[in-house]
Amino acid sequence: METTKVTTRKKPEPSPKLDPSTHRRILAFLNEAVMPEDLVYKKVTINPEEDRFHEDNPEATVERETIINHDVAEKIIEYRAAEVPLGFRNLKELLPIRAFDRGILEILYRHFGHMWYGSWSVFPQPIPRRGPGSYDGVVHAALMHGEGALHHGR
Repeated sequence: METTKVTTRKKPEPSPKLDPSTHRRILAFLNEAVMPEDLVYKKVTINPEEDRFHEDNPEATVERETIINHDVAEKIIEYRAAEVPLGFRNLKELLPIRAFDRGILEILYRHFGHMWYGSWSVFPQPIPRRGPGSYDGVVHAALMHGEGALHHGR
């Protein structure tokens, strides 16, 4: 009588696919950090048009979103200082840090991926030119979410 072995191990889920621009943004974020707090909290962008961030308005504090746990951020800073003092060149260099797992990579992907920064791609069709041999036409166009296209040309 023949027996078969059944495994109950789950296949690992695939990691998020990192395109080069997202990879560079994550590496820049990790390499620009001077202290762990730089990795823990999301940077606040201030709109100069708004006056609510004026020094005379102490009530205008901004709640900063947490990205990475403080303990993990400390380990990343310590590892970078000891092992790669010139900065990370690839996210694979973070693998020896036990605290840096797939969950943190997914969080970083959400903060620095195309959903937040957008993306630019080449239009799949040739754009018609105005007039015979002229280079006048659409120079730049951006597709807006649900709003059509924003054209910027000559």
